[in-house]
Amino acid sequence: MKPIFILLSLVFGITLFAKNVATITAIKGDAAVQRAEQKLSATLGQKLQPKDVILTKNNAKLQVIFNDETIISIGKNSEFSIENYLFEENKKPVAKFGMLRGAIRTITGKIGKIAPQKFSVTTKTATIGIRGTNFSVFVNDDGSTEAFCTFGAISVSIAQKLHLVQQGYFLHISPKGKIVIKAFDAKILKQAQTHYFALQDTQKVQKTPLRDAITQEELTQNNAQIDVTLTDDSGLITTNVADTVTDATQQNTTTTLTENSYIASLQNIRSYQGTYTANGTSQILSQSGTADLTVDFGNDTGKLTLLGDLNNNGGTIEYKFKNLSTNTFSGTNPTVTQGLTTGATINGSADGKFYGATAGTVKGSYSFTNTLTDASLLTKESGTYTVTQQ
Repeated sequence: MKPIFILLSLVFGITLFAKNVATITAIKGDAAVQRAEQKLSATLGQKLQPKDVILTKNNAKLQVIFNDETIISIGKNSEFSIENYLFEENKKPVAKFGMLRGAIRTITGKIGKIAPQKFSVTTKTATIGIRGTNFSVFVNDDGSTEAFCTFGAISVSIAQKLHLVQQGYFLHISPKGKIVIKAFDAKILKQAQTHYFALQDTQKVQKTPLRDAITQEELTQNNAQIDVTLTDDSGLITTNVADTVTDATQQNTTTTLTENSYIASLQNIRSYQGTYTANGTSQILSQSGTADLTVDFGNDTGKLTLLGDLNNNGGTIEYKFKNLSTNTFSGTNPTVTQGLTTGATINGSADGKFYGATAGTVKGSYSFTNTLTDASLLTKESGTYTVTQQ
């Protein structure tokens, strides 16, 4: 019996110290929270934890607000999971959710603004990423999936191919995998939302037992709010922009992305590696060496490092760039990290361009001028580099 007791203690201890990441702020009907082996009735004011799964029945819908102020409304007959969530000071944030069936409507919070590359919703057929946005996802009974973008832009990854969906457009994935991107208006979105969020008029507000932290007045207000936030009326917390979506435009309605729109849709950090070659005899770098490029597409920044042969007194130089928004970039003010004489001053620039359908190759050039304390040792150098994604 002792080993079993220890095991149970560990399980309950983990549950006891798990951090709360969200709160159910409005609920109507019968819903549950699956937490490990426990299945709890969903109640107003209930705290949620990472790995929790929210299950709603045919008569239920609810609203959840996360610690970063992300608001997610969950429709009836839905299964929504908190795969991974972290929003704490001095730690890298992450918000990864799962959607097995049903519908959600999302208004992203602080994570969507400071680290959009860390926010995603995964279904059976697609992974949806954001660039600071509001969107709805419907996973239908026939196996099809629809993602509506009502503000900003979303990137939908399907079978390792990325599709950019701008504001005012939705992506439809058929049960056989056919993909269509089309414009929608408020009426079309309303029809989709009504299917999952409209409950029968006879459905009463959930009779949630009052807790110490919830007054009767708060209970009445929150249960009234569930009917407003899920029917697109304005003026409350989850104001939806779907009714003004007809003002949005998108020039390209096909699934083919331009180079620039593909780069703009990327959110991850990529590493590239290859070689550089100096034009002529190099005094600071080696004649040739290793070139490393790291790009943080989510933050539109990057760093190019040229590494010489240090055994032959070759230096190492870094170029940093920012505001990456197209398939080309440039950086200035290189930094010497190894190999140059103390007191050297270096100026210069580097540029690059992404190539290939998935931006897997980068080619570019570099140049710099180095002035030592002895002006006679002025050197001007340049070269080219080619790197590929690792």
